[in-house]
Amino acid sequence: MGSKNELLEEYGQLEMQLLKLKERYDDICSSVVQRASAEYLRCKNHFILRRKNEVKSIIEGCIKVSVLQKFPQYSDDEQDKGETPRKGLLTVARQFSCTMGDVQAVLEIKHKVRHMKKADLQREIEKTKTELSEMNKKFEKLLEEITTLEGDYKASSHIRIFYRRYLERKSMIKTFIRDSTQ
Repeated sequence: MGSKNELLEEYGQLEMQLLKLKERYDDICSSVVQRASAEYLRCKNHFILRRKNEVKSIIEGCIKVSVLQKFPQYSDDEQDKGETPRKGLLTVARQFSCTMGDVQAVLEIKHKVRHMKKADLQREIEKTKTELSEMNKKFEKLLEEITTLEGDYKASSHIRIFYRRYLERKSMIKTFIRDSTQ
């Protein structure tokens, strides 16, 4: 158990981390699941040959690398591989701006809970840690669903009769949308 200032700092950092995870999760859900759902509903009334290509493109859009890089596990792995992003003046300025925005947000969070007693602050920290672990579980579940979709998609490419392949892919996308929205 640390001093109140240490607890305030810890709470501010945890709350900021939680806000970023929620924002990232909402971004992934809107760009993948909601887009897939909307496109699938839109293509249901099209002719079968057009619909089969649209279902294929929906699945490919869900499993592309840019989607996977939005997950915390993948973005950390990419940095570990030694791939360095462009370091132009504009990029550095944006990073500095984001860092300053984060510092300001942490200060605002700390200011909101400054009046709390130590015991209440510790309860809030534990609650935030629980929420963080729940968000990480959501990320893991969504990533698992996307990787399952990717594996099933690759397996379906070996089905020779296009109508059976279409039915299989349609079933995959429906399952993905249903499981991801629960």
